[in-house]
Amino acid sequence: MLGHGMFNWWGFSPPVDLLSCLKEGSTSGGDGGDGGEAGEVVQVAVVGAGDPRHLLLSLARKNTGRRLRVFILEAHVEVYARLLLLLGSSLQMGLGLRERATLLLDLWANLYLRPPSRAYLELMGRRMSMAMTDEALYPSLLGLVSASRLKYRERDAMDSIFRTWYTLMADQYNPSLSWEVRLRQLLGTRYDHRRAEADWAWHMRLAFRIQKLQTSEGTDKEGDENTFLSACWGQEFLSWREDGRALALGAEASPTLANTSLASVAVVVEGSKRHRRVGYWGDVLTGPFPALALASADPRAAKTQNGYSVHRGSEVALWNMESVLDELWNKYLEEEEEGDTVRENGATGHAQGTMDDRPGPEENVSAEELCGDVEKLHIQKSTEELTDGEEECNISPKEKDVEQGSTSADDLETKLLDGCEETEHRINEETKRNGTSGLEYGRKFTCSGRPTHPQFTHSSTASMDNYTTENEVKEALGQIAGSDSPSHTRLTHLPSASVDNRTTEQPDKEINDNTPAKEAPTHHVRKKSSVEGCRAYVDYLRLEGVEVILLSPSRLNDTSLLFEVDGELDLIYLSAAMAHLLSPSFFEKHRGAHTQLILETVQMFPQLTDDQVKQYQTRMTTAAAEAGWQRQEAPPRPLCHLRYSR
Repeated sequence: MLGHGMFNWWGFSPPVDLLSCLKEGSTSGGDGGDGGEAGEVVQVAVVGAGDPRHLLLSLARKNTGRRLRVFILEAHVEVYARLLLLLGSSLQMGLGLRERATLLLDLWANLYLRPPSRAYLELMGRRMSMAMTDEALYPSLLGLVSASRLKYRERDAMDSIFRTWYTLMADQYNPSLSWEVRLRQLLGTRYDHRRAEADWAWHMRLAFRIQKLQTSEGTDKEGDENTFLSACWGQEFLSWREDGRALALGAEASPTLANTSLASVAVVVEGSKRHRRVGYWGDVLTGPFPALALASADPRAAKTQNGYSVHRGSEVALWNMESVLDELWNKYLEEEEEGDTVRENGATGHAQGTMDDRPGPEENVSAEELCGDVEKLHIQKSTEELTDGEEECNISPKEKDVEQGSTSADDLETKLLDGCEETEHRINEETKRNGTSGLEYGRKFTCSGRPTHPQFTHSSTASMDNYTTENEVKEALGQIAGSDSPSHTRLTHLPSASVDNRTTEQPDKEINDNTPAKEAPTHHVRKKSSVEGCRAYVDYLRLEGVEVILLSPSRLNDTSLLFEVDGELDLIYLSAAMAHLLSPSFFEKHRGAHTQLILETVQMFPQLTDDQVKQYQTRMTTAAAEAGWQRQEAPPRPLCHLRYSR
C-alpha cells in the first residue's frame, strides 16, 4: 500500500455508530440501543481508525444513561495529535454550527488551510503542547481524553509534534513539493499522465463500486434505509489527486497556508544513506471522501440531474458534519438544562453569564450577536476606567445613553463607538499636555473602536508567532482579569463569533503593565502544574460519562492482553490498515460471548481490482473464523464493513 503512505490520517469508510452494533443482551453493553441501564459501562476498542469519525457519531447518538469508555490504539503518535486537534475543534465553545463544521473539515481533509483555520491550528498547537507536558493536565485533555497510558517518550514526541504546528517554516515544509514527491514515487514513469490515471481510478473503480453499492439488494445490501450514497465527489477527487485540495470551503477557493498537522517525519533511504525528511507521508490514492462524503442521511446527496449529481462532495461533507455536530451539541446542552447545573468555569461561552442566560436550541441567536453584545460591555467598562481620575469633563448625551443601557443593538453600537472616539480624543489631548505616552493607560484602540491590550491584538491573518515566551503562552491560554486601576486591562471569557475575530482566553488574575516581565527560559522546562489547573477543559463542551483512553503504540506488538483494559470488551473495531493483526491472539483475554467485531473493507481502494477486494474479504473471514469469530449478515450491516460475533 505504497500510495496510502505511512500515516493513516483518515479512514476509508463512512462513520459507524459503534453502540448500535452491540449485541442484544450483552452483560456490559446492554441492548445497543436506548434501553441501556443507567450507570453501565460500555467498553469499545478502536484500532487504526485514523480519525474520530466513529467516535463523534457514537457520541452524538449515545444513550444518555450510559457510560462509554473508548480505547484508541494507533501505530503512530502523530495520529493521536491529529485526533486531539479534530476532537478539540468539534467540541470548541463559542463557534456557530456552520463555522465549527467548516473549521473541522478544513483541518481534517485539506493540505492547505484558510487563514482562520491556520490561526486555530497554531493556537491548538500551543495549548496541547503545554497540556501534554503538564502532569496535572494530560490525564484529562479536552475534558475527556486521557494520555496517561502513553510512555514518557511518546508524550514528549507529541509535544514536539504540537510545536511543529506553529514553528515549521516554508523552507522546512513545502506541501506542494511534498505532494509532488509522493506522486512521482507512486507513479514513476506515469507521472506525466497522472490526470488520466486519476480519471481512470475514479470512473473504472470508485464510481463503479459506488453504483454497485447503490443497486445491491437483499443480503448484499449494506447500510440502513436512511442512508443515501453519493458519487458527487468525483471532481473533488480529481482535484485532490492533483494538489491535495480536497474540499472547497468558505469564500476562498484556493487557500495557500500549509496544514502542518499533516506534516510528519519519515526515514528516507537514498542509495546507502538514510536520513530523516519532513514531508507529507499520508494517503495520495483515496482521500478523505469515503469518510466524509460517501454516505449521508440527507436525501439531497443522492439527487441527480441528466445523470450527474446536483451537489458537490464539499456540500455533502458539510451537511454530514453539521448533522453530527448539531445532534451532539443539542444532546449535551439539553442534559445541562434538564439538570439545571451551572458550569463553575463558565464554559457556557457567556461572559459572567448563567445557564438561564444562554439561548436554547430553539432560539435563533447568532454567535456574532452574543459576541458583539459582550464586547460592547467591555468598551463601556474601558471607557469608564479611562476617564477615572481625569479632570471633570462634559459627557455627551450619547455616553449617558450607553451608561443607562439601550434596547437597540444598532443604536448601542453607534453610541459606544462614538463614546470611544471621544475618549480617545481626550487621551490624545492629555498626552500632548503632559508629554506622556498613551500606552501608560494600558490601552490602545483599533480602527473598530474595540479596546485591546497592545500584546493581544488579533486579526484573521494575524500570526501567533508573537507568543514565543512561556509567560505569553500562559496568557494566551487563560483569561486576563483587571482591577479598577486604569493601568490594567480587563478581558473576560466570551464566545468568539468566528475564528477570524476571536478573543484569546486569559486566566482570572490581575496583570499590571508596570510589573516587570519574567525573562523567557532559554530551554523548555517541564512544568508540574499549569496556570489553568483544573480548567483545562474550560473552552470545550463537557461530555459527561465519556472517557477516551490513548494506548501506547507499542501495544501493537502484543494485543492478546492489555493491562489498561479492565474486563471484557463489548466491541472491537479494526480498520483495513490494521487487518493484519486479526489472529487467534487478537484481544484474546478481553473477548467475551457478547463481544462484537467490526472490520473495515477495502472497497474504496482504487488500486485494487474487484477480484482483489473479494479475496481480501475471503481471507479476513477465514482468519476471523480461525480466531473464533462468525460473520453476521443480519442488520445492521455497516456500509463498507464486515460484522462478526463470537
